[in-house]
Amino acid sequence: MTSREASLQSAFGTDLSTIFFELLNQISEGLLITDAPSGHEGHRIFFVNDALAKMMGYTPDELIGASPLIFQGEQSDKATMELVAAAKREGIPFVGKIVNYNKRGEPIHVLWKLNPVFSAEGEVIAWLSLKEDLSTKLDLEVKAVDVNNRLGRLIETMGDGVLFWDTASGSVVWSDHLKSLLGLHGQQIPPTFTSYINCVIPEDRNRVNSTIRRSASTGKPFDVQHRIEVASGEQKTLWLRGQPTDTSGTRSERYVVVVRDITDQMKAERRLLQAEEIANIGSWEIDLIQNTLYWSPQVFRIHGFEPNSFQPTVEWAIESYHPDHRNMVQTAVNDAIEHGVPFQFEAVIVRPDGTERNVLSEGFVDFTNEGKPRGLFGVFIDRTDIKAKEDVITKTQRMDALGKFVGGVAHDFNNLLAVIMGNLEALEETTQTDNEKRRVKAALKATEHGAELTHSLLAFVKKSPMRISNVNIVEQIEGMMPLMRRVLPSNITISLTRLNTDVWVLCDATILEACILNLVVNARDALPDGGKVVINVEKVEIDEHANAQLGASVAPGHFAAISVNDNGTGMSSQQLHQAQEPFFTTKAGGVNKGTGLGLPRVLGFAEQSNGIFRLYSEPGKGTSAKIILPLSKNRGAPVKPLVSNGTNYDSIRGKRVLLVEDQQAVLEILEDVITSIGLDVEIAISGDDAYNRFGHDFSFSLVVTDVVMPGELQGPDLVQKLRSDGASFSAIYISGYMGDSSVSNDEMGEFDIKLTKPVTKKALAQAILEALSTC
Repeated sequence: MTSREASLQSAFGTDLSTIFFELLNQISEGLLITDAPSGHEGHRIFFVNDALAKMMGYTPDELIGASPLIFQGEQSDKATMELVAAAKREGIPFVGKIVNYNKRGEPIHVLWKLNPVFSAEGEVIAWLSLKEDLSTKLDLEVKAVDVNNRLGRLIETMGDGVLFWDTASGSVVWSDHLKSLLGLHGQQIPPTFTSYINCVIPEDRNRVNSTIRRSASTGKPFDVQHRIEVASGEQKTLWLRGQPTDTSGTRSERYVVVVRDITDQMKAERRLLQAEEIANIGSWEIDLIQNTLYWSPQVFRIHGFEPNSFQPTVEWAIESYHPDHRNMVQTAVNDAIEHGVPFQFEAVIVRPDGTERNVLSEGFVDFTNEGKPRGLFGVFIDRTDIKAKEDVITKTQRMDALGKFVGGVAHDFNNLLAVIMGNLEALEETTQTDNEKRRVKAALKATEHGAELTHSLLAFVKKSPMRISNVNIVEQIEGMMPLMRRVLPSNITISLTRLNTDVWVLCDATILEACILNLVVNARDALPDGGKVVINVEKVEIDEHANAQLGASVAPGHFAAISVNDNGTGMSSQQLHQAQEPFFTTKAGGVNKGTGLGLPRVLGFAEQSNGIFRLYSEPGKGTSAKIILPLSKNRGAPVKPLVSNGTNYDSIRGKRVLLVEDQQAVLEILEDVITSIGLDVEIAISGDDAYNRFGHDFSFSLVVTDVVMPGELQGPDLVQKLRSDGASFSAIYISGYMGDSSVSNDEMGEFDIKLTKPVTKKALAQAILEALSTC
């Protein structure tokens, strides 16, 4: 038995087992037992455990029998010692902090818990002291306060608010900047976390409170956004990040919470997202390490999905591209990763509903500090509408260039045809045998076909000469029905459905008839086994929505829609796309069964008339060809026909005609026709020549002039200059190409006439008769 065991047994007057002594030694806190003498204040230590002996730097034997005052020194609080003395006198427990000194004289802050030990009779027979070394804990607290102060100053410098939260007591320390953020500066706020929660707007309050309390219950960090409303009524968005002060893995009861005002940042992000939506541009990011993909809301929309409706993957994104483009996309991305270079590609994605979008993707590689690719980021642009506009502009430019080219060719080609036709007509009058007449007639027919081909090309490029009249569509088509029935076989029926009978448009009636007849013939060829053709006439309204559906850009207003429908073989999507291109035909036998200029001519006519032409077809379900023309604001009978059917030229014989033409061969042909009907002709080889020779002494009833000629005065210029000098006469304009330099309707006189080369002898003679009959 050790000395302290003997001392303890002697003090309590009983035998104590070795197990009891061992139990006292296992207590981690310092344990000290002193006696409780009566009549004097002296105490002696009769038991001390190993923990206390070690704390104070003594051996247990050195402390047995010593006074407890051995631990007191200069810094020991006398007031506390008086409280201890009073507790001993009263026989009651005491708890408090005090400074003790170890054997080396070093101060030790301890938490002292003093409890009396009573006998069976209720008398105090000993005092049991438990002492906890607070030095380390107090040092950590001092350091924590210092760290917190420094952190607070740093956060204040950064412009963020900060609070320190003790989850056990619920107390909160606010930084001044946080009070300013909350609009509470200068106010007395109870130091609890509930006070902060009350600043959150009601809609966000439960979410914020539950998120923070749930994290705090496990000692984990928390991260949450919410809105507050300050006294001025302004709403702010704040971002809270709470971090426990103990990062050793044990639960901490103290949190440092940083509060950041992200109102402007959120506004900027919303504006960015709105800008992305307006510009149809999205952003994306690939994390190569985690193999994750981020899409901005607009990228979801471009792909045809609601924003953030699912988590996209890199593999799924590749699969969303058109099968023809996937390898190209994958190769571009792989090359960028392998070589660390930016990439750009334009491709087609397929939406869930089957529609396609043209997209441009640009990406850059993000590297680690070691120079290894860790991700890609970039933009995603929907160029579908832009590409469509670019295609329209390109097509317009191409058509404009083609129009100028075709116009120039038509001018020269029609001059050649005029010479050929004129000579053939002259030759026709001198032929003797039937064989010769047949050959001349065939040559004239070929010349007419050549002229028709030129007119079709001009119509396609929207340069065809047009004589505008006020046309009643229903009457026009009803008048064509006998002709259309003759071109259809007996196993094909044709009918007209009209929702309105009073439908007027301003267009060239002759070209309109040719276009409708061409569409009927196309319908016939699509019905090899018979069927039906139905022509519909109705009034429609075109607005921005209808324009978008039709892919057109006509001025909004009221239109007439003429549809030629058949229930024939129909066309594939590729054939439908090519049908309006020149020289394309679906007819068996290819070009031997048609020129392939019929539909392009209809398209040119419709667009030249400020209208629309559209084809709708599916294989096996027939075809619908629709011409949409603006309604006329005025109703009435068509304008006077171009030429009369009269052949009596006696009334105009002897009248003087000025013929102006720069092509000698054409000049001779036209001169022969004019002189053959008994007119007096003077010729000039240009507008300048005509004005210089006859402008100062003008005495002609009619001017027949080419439109495009060398020199300053073109045909229309010559006519205007002569009329501005006071001359009164009719004019006939003849041109191989009624293009941009052609005379406009506003410049023409009431009885002026426009003709296109090549002009037959009969047509020219009748036009001259028409023009001179009005003089």
